[in-house]
Amino acid sequence: MNDTVNAPATGGGMDLAALDTSEMSNRGIEVRIFNPKTQKDTDIVITVLGQDSDAYRAVQRKQQARSLNAALKTGPRREEGMVNAAEDNLPEMLAATTTSWVGILKDGKDYPFSKSNALWLYENYPLIRDQVLEQQRDRANFLDS
Repeated sequence: MNDTVNAPATGGGMDLAALDTSEMSNRGIEVRIFNPKTQKDTDIVITVLGQDSDAYRAVQRKQQARSLNAALKTGPRREEGMVNAAEDNLPEMLAATTTSWVGILKDGKDYPFSKSNALWLYENYPLIRDQVLEQQRDRANFLDS
């Protein structure tokens, strides 16, 4: 039995570099937020890192450790700890991987970017959270054309 595989002819195939999303994930992309009712741009632009970025992976490891610790606990508060850990993950991940924004006003005043403001935004505005998350999870956004 022969375990070798014939290599494609020279010039065929694809260089793996064309599928590397890490570099662009670490640079980030701009997500334009739109109003789903009117389908019009809101002038809010949020810059977010991709799921293959170093920052995303660091937060993911932290969240996995927190979930594991909650699962290992015993007693009546175990389930509550597991639910709380899971609910906090998404806004925390997006806040940690958001690097800037423009066009956000709160109470008629500019709402400056900070990690704590980003966490508040994603916890309180699921419409924005979901649009940013959708773009962040689309790896095609993090490939060179």
